Amino acid sequence: MRICLLLDLSRVSRWHVWLADALSERSGCEVFFSPRTATPPLPRAFELVRTIERLIYGLDQEGAMDRVDDKSLARHRLADTNAHIKFDVVLDLVGREQREPGAQRILTPLFNSVPGDAGALLAALDGGPLRVEVSDSAEELEPLAAQPAMSDRRVLTKALDNVLSCTIELILKAIDACTQAAPVQNPVRERPARRSAPSGVQSLRLLPAH
Repeated sequence: MRICLLLDLSRVSRWHVWLADALSERSGCEVFFSPRTATPPLPRAFELVRTIERLIYGLDQEGAMDRVDDKSLARHRLADTNAHIKFDVVLDLVGREQREPGAQRILTPLFNSVPGDAGALLAALDGGPLRVEVSDSAEELEPLAAQPAMSDRRVLTKALDNVLSCTIELILKAIDACTQAAPVQNPVRERPARRSAPSGVQSLRLLPAH
């Protein structure tokens, strides 16, 4: 199975690398990545908040949203747009919400119905119920969704670790389902409009007081 991850190489996070590595360990899976531009940009205050949390709470372990160099993806192949490679699955990790040529199906992780890292950030900041799901463009897989347990929503770094660890597990389950599914009969249907995050993810102002 050929899998392509759509990534913004200017803001590759550790969870992207964890996901790519986990997929490559699946038998018969060949992992590629393709550069895209993520929208909207994450707020500048995001990294400042996480730096302060590390100092206050002594968080020294690797975090899911830690920025990493795109060289961390070196073991995976950069998709050559001129090669016209057909992918069995494209994973939209930027919230592109557009058709992808050569894709049999597109899987998109959604956080309270919002795609991309901005969606994960908004969901972690929201004090209400949190739902993670994987949307299938072909609409042929059984819906996959979960409500991750949150160890401490007051600490943004820990909340994001919980959310994104759950997301990786859901995506792996979706890939397993794709492996067992019959060939897609209606590749990449028109993708429905979804909720989008506000520009700059203005909801950082909702961050609970510590």
